Amino acid sequence: MDSSPLEWGYLVAIAAGVFAGVVVIYMLASRKKRLPDPRGRWPYRIRPPLMPPEQALFLRLQEAFPGFVVLAQVRLSRLLSTGARADSARWKEYISRMSVDYVICTPDFKILGVVELETAQPGKEQRVADLVKARALQDARVPLVRWELADGVPDVARIHARFAMLAKTTGRRARTKKGAIPAG
Repeated sequence: MDSSPLEWGYLVAIAAGVFAGVVVIYMLASRKKRLPDPRGRWPYRIRPPLMPPEQALFLRLQEAFPGFVVLAQVRLSRLLSTGARADSARWKEYISRMSVDYVICTPDFKILGVVELETAQPGKEQRVADLVKARALQDARVPLVRWELADGVPDVARIHARFAMLAKTTGRRARTKKGAIPAG
């Protein structure tokens, strides 16, 4: 069986194309894994952990809950677990990249509630993430309070009133050494 030079040319061209494709894929994959030069200057710069509106609400929450622990920008997967389920890795992955704005904890770090600061016009991805967070927190029985950024930073009385309303529905009441947080 003799093959024509034209057939051999096609086979060589296809083999060369496949080889070139494998080389390009390998180079791209290895470039991603390579660490930056440790001797050179890296591009990181310091930035505030919270933006000004987030800082204002953080300080107001600390004022509203003296003696409590207020945490900012906490990963949802640090707050919620699925227990020993066969599919727990899948459920953890579902929320692994999400965070909540603030977590209010008792002094012994029992979660009292979660506070989210809402932006004016969230995009579709953010709305979906908000729904997932709300559902996960609801099923874990963690109270969620949302504050609209457009409404400004709530005063202490409004914060107390919102958490007092939650206490009626969840049975979780914020208490300090001096007693219950007033309802406003």
